Amino acid sequence: MTADQHPRTAKGLPWVAWLTSLMLALTCVGILQVSYAPTAAACSCKPFTTEELMDEADLIANVRVLSAGVSPTDKYAGEYEVALMEVWKGEQSATVTMETNFEGTACGLGELKVGEELRLWGFEHDGTYGASWCGLPNGSAEQVDAALASRFGEPWAPETIATPTPVSGFDGLSDVLPPVAIGIVAAFALLILVRG
Repeated sequence: MTADQHPRTAKGLPWVAWLTSLMLALTCVGILQVSYAPTAAACSCKPFTTEELMDEADLIANVRVLSAGVSPTDKYAGEYEVALMEVWKGEQSATVTMETNFEGTACGLGELKVGEELRLWGFEHDGTYGASWCGLPNGSAEQVDAALASRFGEPWAPETIATPTPVSGFDGLSDVLPPVAIGIVAAFALLILVRG
């Protein structure tokens, strides 16, 4: 019988400890990702023609997001103060408040960023304009622009357009914090396993 020239000890197989630590860290990341995943729902709505939307929408305007926060009535929706840049239909003021769901699966426009510009097809409720994928026209941008010009003529524009404030209550930190938290937990788990 010959003696094993390379005994299998923890010191002899450091890659096993590293591989085990890596697998545990990745498992923690996966569990955290699933824990923070929003509930899924299918966005399903009757598509509107541009003509129908021009009739139904209370506000049709190009807007710029000035500030962002969470809706006080729905934690899954964002509430945004937006500057009106061009208005084809509706309120002619410097700013308005709009809301949309954070999740596209719930027909929301997603999380809007401060400074982002978009065309708002808003439906007014209690002084706030709601917006969703269901309230967007299904034609090309050129067709929609031509229909708006034909129906409403040149859009109204304010003398000055408000600009975003440098500090916002909700300016995208939600994109950074979950990965940072996951990374810290995974690094801590890896450190504990390696130190044993």
